[in-house]
Amino acid sequence: MKEAELVRARQDGRWIYYSLNLPQFAVLEQYLAEYRRFSPILSARPCGEK
Repeated sequence: MKEAELVRARQDGRWIYYSLNLPQFAVLEQYLAEYRRFSPILSARPCGEK
């Protein structure tokens, strides 16, 4: 998640504090909305089905 910049990390001594990077989530949401527009949505299948 850090690599995708979805979270921010701040180190304080031995502790690392994480917080959501909300603007990056908005970018991801917009990307997924565009992806859905141009991609067929496949229905889910129960596990074990072929």
